[in-house]
Amino acid sequence: MEERQPGIHSLCVCVSERERGRWAEREEKKNKNDKKNKKKKRKRNEKKKNRKKKKRRRKGKKKNRKKKKKKKKKNNNNNNNNNNNNNHNNKRKRKEKNNNKNKKKEMMMKKKKKNNNNNNNNNKNNNNNNKKRKRKEKNNNKNKKEEMMMKKKQKNKKKM
Repeated sequence: MEERQPGIHSLCVCVSERERGRWAEREEKKNKNDKKNKKKKRKRNEKKKNRKKKKRRRKGKKKNRKKKKKKKKKNNNNNNNNNNNNNHNNKRKRKEKNNNKNKKKEMMMKKKKKNNNNNNNNNKNNNNNNKKRKRKEKNNNKNKKEEMMMKKKQKNKKKM
């Protein structure tokens, strides 16, 4: 009898042909799956590598940025202060502008209200005046009529 090799079942002497066939199939399948798995593993590893590369690249960029920032800080402290002051001034100016705008709006609204009130009052006054005038005219007309009537009566009396 030949010695058994533990990994390769198809070469075992003590096993029947049928069994050997089955083992061979299983091994083929295994090999196929192994190939697939290896491919998948390779892809996964490549992705990981790429991710790590990206990270490294990013880290490098960050580091450089930090270095640049430090340099800038050293060189441009005044600039930063100026920028801050400018920003502050710009904010202040914007606020003032908005306040002025709002004040203008309020003034306009007040003016409008005043004008409306004035117009309303004027209209009221005009209406009242017109009513007064009409009443006066009516009264005058009434009085004239009455006078005329009185005169007529007197004339009639004289005639008699």
